[in-house]
Amino acid sequence: MKTVCGIYLYGINLLRSCKVSILEVTTTLGCRVACAYCPQELYTKTFIERDRTTRLSLDTLKTSLDNIPEGTLSAVVFSGYSEPFLNPDCTSMILHCLSRNLPVEVFTTMVGVTLDDIDRLRDASIKWVIHIPDNQGLTKIKVDDNYFAMLEKLVDEFEEVVFLFTHGGLLFEYVHPEVLSFLNEKKIRFYDHLEHSRAGHISRKGMTSFRVPGKLRRCWRLNANVLLPNGDVTLCCQDFGQKHLLGNLVTSDYESLFTSEEFAKVEASLEDESIDSLCRQCVLYSFPENPVARGYHALFRLGPPYIRMKMLSVFNELARRVPSRKLQKHINNTPQK
Repeated sequence: MKTVCGIYLYGINLLRSCKVSILEVTTTLGCRVACAYCPQELYTKTFIERDRTTRLSLDTLKTSLDNIPEGTLSAVVFSGYSEPFLNPDCTSMILHCLSRNLPVEVFTTMVGVTLDDIDRLRDASIKWVIHIPDNQGLTKIKVDDNYFAMLEKLVDEFEEVVFLFTHGGLLFEYVHPEVLSFLNEKKIRFYDHLEHSRAGHISRKGMTSFRVPGKLRRCWRLNANVLLPNGDVTLCCQDFGQKHLLGNLVTSDYESLFTSEEFAKVEASLEDESIDSLCRQCVLYSFPENPVARGYHALFRLGPPYIRMKMLSVFNELARRVPSRKLQKHINNTPQK
């Protein structure tokens, strides 16, 4: 059994085409899983200032999909800003997407999932990504007989089940011990996902957070937008504060999202760093054009905190020996602790 570190995900993000069109679906307002690395309070507070809808309805999803031209979407991903199965209609929504011949991926902690949900989806072609719990109290996931019964059923019934662990590095001791034993017994590997600041929205000890300078490459996440419970659409999975609202799929069509003033502003910010956008704080998906800055950016963010600090000292020394204004600017905008 082994994990694949953050560099695996980094490579996947580089290889994924910017031409994809993905709709992430947020089914609820708020999330009782309350992961320490997820800015739920920001998402909830910002949303209720604009709207009081607490759950995405099946009708809202249907209308939103009606406003997207057939053949446009590469996938519908039930994930967004909360645990999708906290909405009791989640399974019906997934089945509706499948009835439209849309590829479906489900990111879940298993909180809210029932054995009946799995039975209803048994014959469906779905990619499951299961976020597994830690032993540090960073997530509120109840690990009991029912939890393992559902994991067992998922593994038996579906071909594509990926297990994902979010923490600050490849640290097996942080995985919930019973879950780790289950995965070992089944000879299932899990992927380690870098814990990060969600584009500057949260701060925890050892977490990577800095402003990305210079010209940025266009990110595929610009075409992986997030549907909210009232039909609003935000830029991407990092936009918990809904800084970049592109439009509403209940009241307008899909193309209008990408001809909006807000989307044009985001695109312009990739060239001009004086224009404020989430992309400048995103250490997970932003890629600087400058190769030296890109190498620094990539290496610094991938490892556990102690490795990041070692890399930081190496690049500081490199900056002294090989003067580079762009590299030095990058270092000056990086926390030194």
